[in-house]
This record gives sequence, structure tokens and C-alpha cells, in this order.
Amino acid sequence: MQRLRCWLPLAAAASLALPVAISSAALVAVGGWFVLSGDYRDKWRRIRGSRTSLAALLFLAVCLLGVAHGSADWASALERLQKYSKLLFVPMLVTMVDDTVEQRRALDAVLLGALLALAVSYLRLFGVLKPYFIGEEYSAFHDRIGFGVIEAFATYVMAARAWRQRSVGWGIGAALAAVDVLMVNTGRTGWVVLFALLALLWWQRRGWRGLLVAGVVLSLLGGLAFALSGVTRLRVRESVQNLVAYSHGSDHTSVGERLNFDRSGLRFFLRHPLLGSGTGSYAFDYRAAAGGGYGPPTDNPHDSYVLVAAEQGVVGLLALLSVYAVAWRGSLSLGGEPREVLQALVVTLLVSGLFNSSLLDAASGRLFVVVAGILLALAAPGGAGAGAQRG
Repeated sequence: MQRLRCWLPLAAAASLALPVAISSAALVAVGGWFVLSGDYRDKWRRIRGSRTSLAALLFLAVCLLGVAHGSADWASALERLQKYSKLLFVPMLVTMVDDTVEQRRALDAVLLGALLALAVSYLRLFGVLKPYFIGEEYSAFHDRIGFGVIEAFATYVMAARAWRQRSVGWGIGAALAAVDVLMVNTGRTGWVVLFALLALLWWQRRGWRGLLVAGVVLSLLGGLAFALSGVTRLRVRESVQNLVAYSHGSDHTSVGERLNFDRSGLRFFLRHPLLGSGTGSYAFDYRAAAGGGYGPPTDNPHDSYVLVAAEQGVVGLLALLSVYAVAWRGSLSLGGEPREVLQALVVTLLVSGLFNSSLLDAASGRLFVVVAGILLALAAPGGAGAGAQRG
């Protein structure tokens, strides 16, 4: 059990960028270790001292309450709850990492998996491997959204290491990942996340003045990507055309449908603003409103905040935001790379949640629970990094 405790967090971290089946197997093994390894009193002590773990459990409790009172059928409600249940791995992993060496290895494992996925993407670009499928030809192991988010996060970690260590190797890795996110992969969410993370990096290194420099650098970087990449130009022009079409009353586009999803979600929220319509209710309510011109069927609005507001109301939205807020606060009890990476993780979920249901999605949701659990383990009671302020 002791050997498994050391290796399972590494397996979970390395599998994040790999196929969902591999990641699922690693997380099942983590759950199995947690149940079978005993010593529950010490585990609860560490979980109770981890505010982010408690915030994650609180949000799950709100979703469980939504199953009981919601308008969705039991199957839909439990399916939604099952997707949110990945938050249980935050407290599980908090009990599994005991020192900074294990923590550093886990971050290395995240980058190892991301670099493997990046290599697959470039091999597809150069024709060595077959394309993924139309519209996402160069993604690897995940769809273009999940792949872009993971690679944007990996770009940040490698860029931060390159800056801190004056490392050419990490700088090359960060540059290759950034080029893939901006100029090869077709996921627009990855672009926004990458720009937000690079701005965060400048803020972490140079404070508020760094944000001014970041604005100039990122503008040049975006212009360069637009000038050199046909993929980037195509996706930018599609976005502009979609917005123009929507302004003229046409919502049969990617952007138009998403705006309609948000609009309908806000309507559902206003019906039951306190507790929402219940877990899994968005799809049910959307189908019921389809006759009113809401658009094609969907089970979520591709926006974490609208989805939670519609299904869990203000109570659920505050519970969700508290998970991110407490995680950010927990980063302040850490030092060096763990602090910066945890802040980058929170920004990743906050930004990607504006365009997708980030906690529901396998790629971004698992990225959060695994990395947050590993980084915050040392701030919990019993962790090597436990301090005055607990994570």
C-alpha cells in the first residue's frame, strides 16, 4: 500500500493528457487505494484541514440536494452527479502526497503526458500519424477543446520553469506547445486560456507592471499566429462571421448556438434563482422549451457558471466559486512553483468555464482535481508543507 501511495498520484498525473480510459483506470486505482488502505482517522484529519477539499465536498453536497428536488428524471440527475463526483479525488489525493519530491515528480508526470500528446499532435500535422477526425485533425487523445486546455496549462508550467531556471530546454518545450495551441489545434478555448495564463505569469514575475508588458507581447503573439497560420485565420474569421450572423438573427452557428444556450440557461435560472431546477435539469428544461425556438438539443450550455446557476441556483454558483476561491487562497500557503502552478490551475478553470462546462469535461475537470489535490496535500495537516494557512 505504501508503494502504491507513492506511484498512484504519478499515474493519475501522467494520464491526464492521455486517453480518457487510461485516466479513468488511474483514478479508479486511486479510489481503490483510498478505500482499502485504512487509517481513516488520519485521512479525515488531513481532509478536514484542507479547505479546498471541504469546498469540493460542499459543492457535491449541493449537487446531491439537486438530485432530490430537481425536475430531471433520476437517470439524468445521477449521470450529472456522476460527472461532478470527480471532485472526490481532491480530498483523496490530499491524503496521498507527503513531501515536495513526490509533488515535483507529479508535476513532471503531468508534463510528460502533455509532451507525449503534443508529439502525437505534431506527428499528425506532418503526416506520420493519421488525422483525428474532420475539424480536429491534429488533436491528440482528447477533443480540440480538452487538448487545447491541457496544452495551454502545460505551456504555462514549462514557460514558468524556463523563466525561473533560465532553462533553454523548458523554453523550447513551452514554445512548441504554444505554437500547437495557437496555430495547429483548432480549439479556440485553448487560445484564451493560454493568453490568460501567460498574462498571469507576467503578473507573478513583475506585478501589475508586468501586465502592461504582457498586453504588448500577447498582442504581438496573437498577430503573429494570425499572420502565419491558416488554421488561426479560419477560426478567427468563423468567430467574427458567427457573431455577425447572430446579430442579424441567425443562430445556426457554433457561436450563435452557444449564445442561445447561455440565454436559455439564464431564463431557467430566473425561474428558480435560489436552488435552481435541480441536478441534470438543464437538458430536460431545454427540450421542453425547444418549441420556443431555443435551438438544437443539448445537455449543457457550454458555460460552467450558467449551467450551475440554472441547475443549482445562487447557492450552487457560490459553492462552485468557493472551490476556486479557496484553492487560490490555499496557494498562498505554498511557495515557489506549487504556489504559481496552483494559481495557474485556478485561472485555467475560471477562464475555460466561460466557454465550456469545465468541471463536467473529462480533460479540464480531471486536470483540476488531480493537480489541486497533489499541490494542496502539503498544506494539509500532516503534509510536509503544512503552515499557518491551510489549503
